[in-house]
Amino acid sequence: FDAEADKDDAEVDADARELAELAAGLDAEETVMQDRTVEEGGAEDGVEDDPDDEVDAMEGMTDEERAQFVEDVRPIKLVLAKLRKLTFKIINSSTLLLPAWKKILKDLNLPEKMLPRDVKTRWNSTYDMASECLKYRAAIDRLCADQANGL
Repeated sequence: FDAEADKDDAEVDADARELAELAAGLDAEETVMQDRTVEEGGAEDGVEDDPDDEVDAMEGMTDEERAQFVEDVRPIKLVLAKLRKLTFKIINSSTLLLPAWKKILKDLNLPEKMLPRDVKTRWNSTYDMASECLKYRAAIDRLCADQANGL
């Protein structure tokens, strides 16, 4: 049992490291996107979300339930972090990824559309990003599979 526990700890550490590496640049990317939103006229409805209005869903959980929840959610966090990085890179790479993205969409007969970027202050933007990424999964797979794109 000890060897298996060590393996699990190593896997958890590797996942935690990968998540930390993916999240490293997200704050800077978030700032760029917020600045762009302000330049374009602010929030869609003119009202910014209040981050202090959040509800802690884990408040009523025991320590074991919290640990299990964190473990269960880790793969989702990894996928979302990767999608955030990808959408940011496509939007901000006008010479390499953006033309490749448009070409792939044309080849797959998909409507030319930019993937929405997840923004912390917009409560539904994570869903919008994930939903559109599912619709464009074939294009995302092809873009990421091409080594020339550097993804």
